Amino acid sequence: MLTKNNWLTTNLPDRYKNPEVDFTLTINPYPFKKMEFNSAVEMTVKEIASKYSNFYLGFSGGYDSEFVLRAFHKFGIPIIPIIVRYGTDIENKFAYKACADLGITPIEITPTDEQFLKYLDEKLFKKFNGPGYHATHVMFAAEYAEQHNGTLITGGHWIGADPTNIADDYASSHEWDYYTYYEYPAVNKIDFFLYTIELMYSMFPETDEGNWSVYKQQLFNIEYREKVRAVYSPNVIAKMRKILGKKEDYKHRQIYEWTREEFNNIFDDYVIKNT
Repeated sequence: MLTKNNWLTTNLPDRYKNPEVDFTLTINPYPFKKMEFNSAVEMTVKEIASKYSNFYLGFSGGYDSEFVLRAFHKFGIPIIPIIVRYGTDIENKFAYKACADLGITPIEITPTDEQFLKYLDEKLFKKFNGPGYHATHVMFAAEYAEQHNGTLITGGHWIGADPTNIADDYASSHEWDYYTYYEYPAVNKIDFFLYTIELMYSMFPETDEGNWSVYKQQLFNIEYREKVRAVYSPNVIAKMRKILGKKEDYKHRQIYEWTREEFNNIFDDYVIKNT
């Protein structure tokens, strides 16, 4: 996985060998300065553009991916959105609107039920023992980027995605957000908001008041909408349940969650103080 100074790594290669191994996220912070969010965005876009090329964006139409598209466009870095149309009609409308606003023609991928279930079974469940079925969508985008020698950008981050209270849901990371790094090793895959610590850190609010949906709308300055996850047909849901079995059967840890205090304990010692 690609991050500045390799500050974030996982043990998913070990899970390839043994899907029962607990998921481990390793954080190795580098010294960094606190930055205002938009300044950190500009810095991160330019750092990525200086090292990689031929950019594709996994574009659902949610807050995060739309912000990434607009950020790259703002700084003149060409990036081609990939819209995977599968149970995501509501968010896809925002994706198409953003593309139209910016005069960008997206790549469209429309999986069949059979293709979706095959990718879920073969690329997530059998290899990682992973129940994160929403991660299946990005597999299609990663495969396209691999076929076109591209760098895939996604909107991966650690802040909340739902109208949950900031104080109750401060920071978290899910193992399925990292699957494509190892399933498609030929692709330079970058979670934009996690590439630099400066940007990741700048996303977090100074106060615990309010909820994440409102906070993100204000942070990104994008039309308000709450997170809408993919909706599947009853037939597909039944087949997914058959593939995944009972969720409580997964013994390994799937999610990292931090309170504000725990999060600060990880990074505060690495903040470069102004002198």
